[in-house]
Amino acid sequence: MFNKTFLQITIAALCVGLLLPPERARAQSTDMIFENSATAMSGEATARDFYVFDFPSKKYPVTKTGKKAAVSSKTGSLLYTPTAALRQQTVASYAERTKATNPALSKAVSQAFAPGKADYSSVYQNIAGSFGLKANDAGDAVVANLILSYLIVNNLQGNRPVNVTQVSGVQAQFKPKLQSSAKLTAPGMAAQTGEEMKLQFVIQQAGWQSAIKSNRLAAFQQNVWQATKNNYAIDMRQVRLGVNGFERK
Repeated sequence: MFNKTFLQITIAALCVGLLLPPERARAQSTDMIFENSATAMSGEATARDFYVFDFPSKKYPVTKTGKKAAVSSKTGSLLYTPTAALRQQTVASYAERTKATNPALSKAVSQAFAPGKADYSSVYQNIAGSFGLKANDAGDAVVANLILSYLIVNNLQGNRPVNVTQVSGVQAQFKPKLQSSAKLTAPGMAAQTGEEMKLQFVIQQAGWQSAIKSNRLAAFQQNVWQATKNNYAIDMRQVRLGVNGFERK
């Protein structure tokens, strides 16, 4: 699904490397910085702040930690209007949150997605759009990140390792839950969450491709696996993707 060429992000990453002082460039390449993004995800918890994930059936494995959120019968919209100002604010917020724990990642993201540089939303839509995932839907952005994590953890590379039917299954599995979250559907929260998830998707995809090329895939997979368990309470090693979404192996 997510193995298309990332020309924009690659060029941006190279530019960041050129802008670093020589000693910094030698010590830590930009590729390595993006690979480390999976570790940073463990502390982001963007989705976890708004709801506690729970699969709709006990046949799906769920980490039994924390209090489960009640599902409301009332649903709200997860659609929003993406704007350039919102994208700039998303990059700035991400950089600010990661500055203390991962200053190299914070700086790399700020520079790679600065105005006039790579547009993470366009990169996201070039990939996700062909699978029916919309760029103005926070629920679709969550779905995209879940599927990407599944592909990384299970090392599913190649030409379109998932199909539209499987993606639709994950949408049907998770979006009703997301739409019932009072916090996620509160004014402004769909826009904030959707853009942050899109940015995270692009950074993680870039890190995956870098890890493959640099022969550091195993460590990257481990970080993504742990981050997904922490943030979504899903063990991606114990599920498979079918027409109805994620199922127990």
